[in-house]
Amino acid sequence: MERVAKALSVAEARLDAFEIAYAAFENAAPKSKPSSAKRKRNRLPNEQWQGVFREIYEALDNEFGYDDIVDTAVQHGMDVKRASLRTKMMNYADGGYVERKDAGRFAITPKGIPYFKIEARASKENEPHSENAGGSDAGWGGAATPARPWNQPSDQTADW
Repeated sequence: MERVAKALSVAEARLDAFEIAYAAFENAAPKSKPSSAKRKRNRLPNEQWQGVFREIYEALDNEFGYDDIVDTAVQHGMDVKRASLRTKMMNYADGGYVERKDAGRFAITPKGIPYFKIEARASKENEPHSENAGGSDAGWGGAATPARPWNQPSDQTADW
């Protein structure tokens, strides 16, 4: 019995030593960043940058390069460094707000339109054209048919 009590005492001492060592390693280990640090901010550009991209979108028919951005930014009273602009455009492209058209050429994507607050012009571009507003279906044999809902019976009824 004495032998068992001695083994128990040794085991408890070892357990205490392991707990002390574990606590020392836990305190010495670098803390990992919280998962919120990995989240993207999705912050809108400031009003000046929104104005720059809105003007570029409207004036240059949505295809532009670095020089166009710098020139427009200078007109808006901004001091733009080319290196920081390249980083900004890379981030916008990675976020899906602009797409690369060619080397140094970009276009604003549909996702970028609300991001840069260009909704007014974009909504006009997405409206249906008035070419077929009268209901003519020239593509179907050239005969003009009156526009009516699908569930409204025609004047001519077929005898079945």
